[in-house]
Amino acid sequence: MAESTENKNTGKLIFYIIITSITLLGFLGNSLILVAMGHRRARRMSTSVYLAVLSVMDTLDLLSGVFTIDVLASDIWLEFDVRNQSLPWCWLCEYVYFSAPQISSWCIVGITLERTVVLMKPHR
Repeated sequence: MAESTENKNTGKLIFYIIITSITLLGFLGNSLILVAMGHRRARRMSTSVYLAVLSVMDTLDLLSGVFTIDVLASDIWLEFDVRNQSLPWCWLCEYVYFSAPQISSWCIVGITLERTVVLMKPHR
């Protein structure tokens, strides 16, 4: 029985390390994109606005995913679930959880359409 519990805790720990690594790497990458899109030369391109919004939405999606899967409610990490703090906080978490991926997808559609127009009608 003790061996099964030990394997279960080891599996949870590996899962949390992987989730934390993915979240930190994604946060770092999205932060670097925001820095790059903030330069004067990049701000002149309309695609940089789409990429900046895409970066922010992806960061929110990463963070909301961490808060909505029961990573924070486990016995290894922290002993509270952020969604149980208040009803408006729960609504906000759920709204971001469902809307951030949608907005990210529409940003990619916007980039695609804008690039298509630029390729079809250059210099206009």
